[in-house]
Amino acid sequence: MITCSPDINKPLFRATCGGMGLTGVITRVTLKLMRVKSAQIRQKTIRAQNLEQMFRLFETHAHLPYSVAWLDCLASGRQLGRSLLITGDHVQDHSLVLPETRQVTIPFDLPGFCLNRTSVSLFNRLYYHRLPKGIREEIVSLDSFFYPLDRIDCWNRLYGKNGFIQYQVVFPEDRSFDGIREIILQTAASGRGSFLCVLKQFGPENENYLSFPMKGHTLSLDFKFTPDLLAFIETLNDIVLEFNGRLYLTKDSCMPPEMMVQGYTRLDQFRDIRSTYQLDQQFNSHQSKRLGI
Repeated sequence: MITCSPDINKPLFRATCGGMGLTGVITRVTLKLMRVKSAQIRQKTIRAQNLEQMFRLFETHAHLPYSVAWLDCLASGRQLGRSLLITGDHVQDHSLVLPETRQVTIPFDLPGFCLNRTSVSLFNRLYYHRLPKGIREEIVSLDSFFYPLDRIDCWNRLYGKNGFIQYQVVFPEDRSFDGIREIILQTAASGRGSFLCVLKQFGPENENYLSFPMKGHTLSLDFKFTPDLLAFIETLNDIVLEFNGRLYLTKDSCMPPEMMVQGYTRLDQFRDIRSTYQLDQQFNSHQSKRLGI
């Protein structure tokens, strides 16, 4: 049994945070939480006409604690990257009780043909134009703001029995716009529909060896699994390598080893910790073997 923290056994702590379970079994965790005075969020939704405008909106609203954008990944031309920015801040002195929410259940796997370029394009168009005035302010619950998909039980069935792959990448700040623009271009050209296309802005990178965030922007997309999907993902991987990005290990199932080495620059330090504690002989996974961790 070993105790580690930012002050005690610090290298092991840095390896364990984001370490994909490769430093041992965690038996107890102490977390520092942020005190809030209500279970409500003041939410503001703003429409952006394209990706360039969305990046400007992120900077304009950088003073708010929460911001996330939904993108129409099939829009092209001057509307490439058209999106909705959703910002939030805690409401003060309201109830701490979360309201009950009604769930909608997807009772069965939808047939594969239901999710296609036409259906997703129609959904995206309707979702983008749901703000008649291009802006909306409202008070919503914490659950509604942070976990909107939880209102749909078994939402994964929308992708059919073969499921989906979620692809999430982060680019450094100076390469974010170009890298994300290229991924959206390729996605729109391929016609691969994604209901969920989410863009977020990250703050400074931390010291954890395999931590995913870096100062920049992250994009995640859901792709229905088809026989030719992996070939398309290789195209996206080339973009990630070109613009110095990294893929999210928690969602990875097909990253090549060279992307791991380029994206996670402190991988050798992580390997050293594993070797020092002889963890490389005790804790491994299919992923760690595939990536040479």
